[in-house]
Amino acid sequence: MALIKRDRDEGNPEVPMTPMIDMVFLLLIFFLVTASLKKPHKELAIDLPNVGHAKMAKYQEEFIISVTADGDWYVDDGDKYRNQAPVHRHEMIKLLQTIANERPDLPIRLDIDRRVQYFHLMDMMDTLELYGLRNVQLRSKHSFADEKQ
Repeated sequence: MALIKRDRDEGNPEVPMTPMIDMVFLLLIFFLVTASLKKPHKELAIDLPNVGHAKMAKYQEEFIISVTADGDWYVDDGDKYRNQAPVHRHEMIKLLQTIANERPDLPIRLDIDRRVQYFHLMDMMDTLELYGLRNVQLRSKHSFADEKQ
């Protein structure tokens, strides 16, 4: 007759924790990486010129080109470009060609720092005119905005 040997811990089975901890860390790393992939809109430090009698323009969808005081161009198209890095001239020309071909009536808003040298503004306006993009607005701030602060 064979004797059956029994463990005394049969009533308390242990759950292996090492694989569960590994899975928790893998999930944590996955969510941290995927959460950091979305690029939020970056606010640029642009000092807009003051105006006294401008109308407020609101558009649902617009293509925003920002020019900093140093003359760097930034783009916020609501998709790929979100003011994350300066856009080079050749890249800007490709973007404007695409807009001119697909949606020539898309409003283009220029956020230009008041300290920008004149030739940067004229270069931008000349490029827009070259591709027939004439729905252009210049953004400014009201002069009475300073009084409220």
